[in-house]
Order: sequence, then C-alpha cells, then structure tokens
Amino acid sequence: MTFKFNKRTVILAGGIFIIGLMVIDIFAIGALQGLRPSGSKANLPKEDIVNYELTLDQENELIGQGVTLLKFYHTTNCLNCTEQKTFVEYLINKYKGSFFLEEIQSNKTVDYPTLIISSTQDTVTLEGADYSQVLEKLCDLMPQPPVEFRCAVRNV
Repeated sequence: MTFKFNKRTVILAGGIFIIGLMVIDIFAIGALQGLRPSGSKANLPKEDIVNYELTLDQENELIGQGVTLLKFYHTTNCLNCTEQKTFVEYLINKYKGSFFLEEIQSNKTVDYPTLIISSTQDTVTLEGADYSQVLEKLCDLMPQPPVEFRCAVRNV
C-alpha cells in the first residue's frame, strides 16, 4: 500500500503540527511558572546602604530584581575616598530602588577607593575612578540607566 501526498495535504499537516506545538508550549510555560518558588529566597536588608558585605544569595537576589549593586571599598585614612563616597551615596539616595550600596571599610593602606559595580550585564572593578568614569560604567552596565546620566549622547 502506497500513500500519495499532494502539496495541500503536506501543508495542512505541517500547519496542524505547528499549532499543536504552540498549544503544548503554552501549557508547558504555565506549568513551569507554577513551579517557581514564590517570595524572596534571600533575606534582604530594608536599607539601600549597608556597611557590610551581603551574602552571595542576597547579591544575586538584588541583581535578579534589576538592581545595580555597588561595593565601595575604602580605608579610614583615605583622602580621596570621601569625594567618591559622597557621590555614590548621592546616587543611592536620588535613584531609590535602582542601586544598592555596600560600604566596606578595608584594612588595606591605599590612597584611592575601589568600586565594584555588578548588574545583570556584567561586573566591573574601578580603582580611584572619577565621576565620569563611574557614570560611563553605569551607562554600560545598567539595564535602564536614568535619563540624567545622558548615556544615549555620551559618545556622540
């Protein structure tokens, strides 16, 4: 027994197959969404600025929520740290919910601060960076940087 398929039958069977896959996909996505745990896994601090290091779970939770994480390492005798610390704290306070700051006092004896910026895009370490360098990296790393950063026109 031989089957003869004409062009119309093949196209109709292909279309039904694709529609069937779409229907199965819809149900599969719904089922997978139901398996996702509800609520936060990590116990996040209520403040946007802390003076200790977060756990890896806490950092991943914040970054997963779209928050840009800033780790600011400085020493007590660092003369150049105050200016950058003030600038970073200003960003945290002005753009609530966009940033989270970990201020960590280091035991190293250096004259410049270290800023580690982490987001969903990447992680970058800046040592002794000025305002423009910090803003440039924030433009590169933030999913949606504030308009005031003028990221769209910085390379024009």
